[in-house]
Amino acid sequence: MFLGIISPVGVNGLHAYYLLVSLLECLDVHVERLLKEEIAEVLEEIGSVDARLEELRGRSDDDSRIEFIVMSAYKRQLVEDLDQLLGFASYHNMDVIGDLVAKPQQAAGVT
Repeated sequence: MFLGIISPVGVNGLHAYYLLVSLLECLDVHVERLLKEEIAEVLEEIGSVDARLEELRGRSDDDSRIEFIVMSAYKRQLVEDLDQLLGFASYHNMDVIGDLVAKPQQAAGVT
């Protein structure tokens, strides 16, 4: 009579557990890949902003000073975003730095 009931502890439960673990591992790999891509994009953008700030540093006209202020604020926001992404990755024990260290041209923009 009870043979038709699927037991959460028996073979079916074990199969469901392994399926869930497999899905979570796939999700972890996907999230780690997305984090790496996002961090690389933020680092690239920080490098571009740094280059523009260097161009603006010697100028004294009003437009350049305003652009310098705006770009400085934008860089601060990018650095904050980068810090949050790295904090998330660190909290979840994801190695997102390894690939970026291998590509120093992307990381060169961070000071």
